[in-house]
Amino acid sequence: MATLLTPLALACSCMAPNNDLGLYGQLYTGYFTEVKLHKGPNKKAPPYYEIEGKFEVAATYRGANVPLLTLRTYVASRNCGMPIVVGVEYLVALGSEDGNLLSRCSATGPLNIKLREQLQEIQ
Repeated sequence: MATLLTPLALACSCMAPNNDLGLYGQLYTGYFTEVKLHKGPNKKAPPYYEIEGKFEVAATYRGANVPLLTLRTYVASRNCGMPIVVGVEYLVALGSEDGNLLSRCSATGPLNIKLREQLQEIQ
């Protein structure tokens, strides 16, 4: 199992994830099948590293019906980066302004019972 984690020190702008699924235009469940670390497109100093993951979509609740997504998150938790673990079932919640960038401020994360219940209500 591959895991890329963000550092634990938190200075992210949000205090807790926003789990109101009504706010997101794209909702998917599935699994990350691959993750890699690379220097992000931001050329500011110091360089910002990103984690890029291939996400295999198991179910689409909102958004385009696609089999695979390429998603990114920042490595540093101060930039609201989040851990990505290969083989763990995730909910991916993206707003229109998010593009393919994941944040610990969104409902994106390992799928739990409460989020599963909310998704069943959407169907």
